[in-house]
Amino acid sequence: MANSRGPKPHLWKTGPDPVVHLKHIAWHRQRAQANHRGETWCLTFEQWLDCWGEKFDLRGRDADSLCMTRADWEGDWDEHNVELVIRREHFRRQGHARKTGTYP
Repeated sequence: MANSRGPKPHLWKTGPDPVVHLKHIAWHRQRAQANHRGETWCLTFEQWLDCWGEKFDLRGRDADSLCMTRADWEGDWDEHNVELVIRREHFRRQGHARKTGTYP
């Protein structure tokens, strides 16, 4: 009987490449969070990959890491309304929006 635990790259939608698989998981999580917040998500995996380009490894939880945000917070998550910013800047904008009720 074969072991059913562990990774099964032959079953991954993105193919057996573990790096592409990790990127797909990150895209899926970001899409799920947007949906949870009631935001419209229109980015395909390919569009999301194009936005990140070679900067994917600069993502993180530190203040100086990159994150993807919407240029217009009232708009949808689509390829014309997303930008990569340093998390510190994202939080500055978010705080301004909470204080004033408007996005800077």
